[in-house]
Amino acid sequence: MRPIAKDVINTGIEPGRTLMAGSIMMNLMVQLAKRYDSKYDILPSIDISLPDQDFTCDLGIFPPREIDWFNDIIRVEPPIAAFEIVMPSETTESLINAIKKHYFKNGVKSAWVISPDQKSVTLIKPDGEIQVSKKGSILDSATNIELSVTEIFA
Repeated sequence: MRPIAKDVINTGIEPGRTLMAGSIMMNLMVQLAKRYDSKYDILPSIDISLPDQDFTCDLGIFPPREIDWFNDIIRVEPPIAAFEIVMPSETTESLINAIKKHYFKNGVKSAWVISPDQKSVTLIKPDGEIQVSKKGSILDSATNIELSVTEIFA
């Protein structure tokens, strides 16, 4: 979850990506694509537009849509679910606070926070429900997405 100035077109290149974050992103994409590609659009490193601040979301889950290959969209609406990977310059707590402040009031139904250093996944809901897992699977009732925590960190 990286803030972007409203009047700046992002280059799509995010600073501060790490080897672990790249590996986690690939593992997330594989799991999500295998199980949910026909139900959702799964978009990594997507810029989203919110009324108070724009952000680059590490990975967003969106309703399916047709892509207009002749007219690209620079920033999209908030996702149904957002996945954020804690980077070395962030803390899990600061990322969760930013998610609560910006995402939930703009329609995001759930947020997954992946902490590489703790090998944990935290699933957060707008009502304050928090579920933390370091093994097994985790189910998001807002999207019916279930992922293996073990496979995220494989």
